[in-house]
Amino acid sequence: MFIDSGIDDIWKSKRDESVFYEGYGKADIDFPMMAYYRYERVIEDLAAYAEQLLLTDEGGADREEAYTRFTGNFEPGQTIEIAEKKRRWQALRYD
Repeated sequence: MFIDSGIDDIWKSKRDESVFYEGYGKADIDFPMMAYYRYERVIEDLAAYAEQLLLTDEGGADREEAYTRFTGNFEPGQTIEIAEKKRRWQALRYD
């Protein structure tokens, strides 16, 4: 799911992809399902950050970090844009 997915700074190079498939083997990929789980992961992260921001009385650096991570998902080139680009690319390629 995470190879070239835009979630975290992992699985981005061709070497990473090669090593991944060397370990797990090639498989038929259900691209609509991949898109679903990619979005689900982003939404889970957003919910966790929102909970930390809005549903706790805690403050300090952790709260600032949660805000930065929450809003960062909406920045150009970050998780939401990447997930949408991947979904569109997969739809064009496999529909």
